[in-house]
Amino acid sequence: MSSDNWDDIKTRFVRDRLAETAWEDRMYIGKLMVIESFVERGGPHAWAEAMVHHSLKEQFPLEIECISKEIREGIMTTAEQFNEMKLKAAERSEQWLRERRLRAQQQQDEEKRRLEESHKQWRDKGGK
Repeated sequence: MSSDNWDDIKTRFVRDRLAETAWEDRMYIGKLMVIESFVERGGPHAWAEAMVHHSLKEQFPLEIECISKEIREGIMTTAEQFNEMKLKAAERSEQWLRERRLRAQQQQDEEKRRLEESHKQWRDKGGK
């Protein structure tokens, strides 16, 4: 999935990520190069490529956005902008998790209230 020919990097964004990435994490850069290839070609062209593309979109949504902007529009994302994007995405994720926990707690509270009401009706009808 990854390329060992680092000369094939097409965008400044990926070159900047390479400069920040340790050798041990080089597969990340390889995956970004695959994203570059998909964007440059206008998307995947086969079923297997579509599966890879979908997986990469799930893993690297911000990177795809930045690579796409650079290839399609010539708009480069600086390291500072990328870090800000990651921070905002993390904040959105945290907010989503907080809201999900709150909804789950509300559902538990509602279920407990219904159960207590049902139990009260049971006793009112003569049950033990």
